[in-house]
Amino acid sequence: MKKSPMLFLFSTFQFIKLLTICFGAFIIASSTHVVDSSMTISSSSTMSIRIREASSLLKWKSNLEIESQTLLSSWTGNNSCNWLGITCDEDYKFVSNINLTNMGY
Repeated sequence: MKKSPMLFLFSTFQFIKLLTICFGAFIIASSTHVVDSSMTISSSSTMSIRIREASSLLKWKSNLEIESQTLLSSWTGNNSCNWLGITCDEDYKFVSNINLTNMGY
């Protein structure tokens, strides 16, 4: 049987930990900027939320093994929308998706 050349970035435990942290960050971020059509978010609130999202993700990254941290080298600064594997909502520019699959080639 031929072995796959793909190297996994995370162990099962780390993957479960990632999912838990991301879900928690998503819940926190979602609850802080829920709006209806008659409300808008101030630019200072938007910046505060983005900084908290980036800070939470950087804190999680710092707990990874060095090899995994290296693969996430684009994760710097306060604008997580520019980071590899991060997708942001087009309207509010908050993190809407984190996809780190296939990053360990």
